[in-house]
Amino acid sequence: MFFAWLEMRRKERALIDSDAAAMIEEFGPAAYTEARRWVIAELNHKVIDADRPPGHWARVRAEVRRRIGCPARSDTATRYLEHR
Repeated sequence: MFFAWLEMRRKERALIDSDAAAMIEEFGPAAYTEARRWVIAELNHKVIDADRPPGHWARVRAEVRRRIGCPARSDTATRYLEHR
């Protein structure tokens, strides 16, 4: 049972890696913005790729952020104080 779970996690990770690489290749520096659009579409149940597991595009977005080095967003209160 553990090995089946581990194999499933490896397949999910490979799918996340391949989708993140494809997004970066296609959109370049705008890949993170595009990944955010896909996350919003997934949350609104408008994603075309129905064969991806729930939450997949949020994990792809995190991987794209990690690979292209987008800074982590701060919370609303911190952004408010920074722009005063």
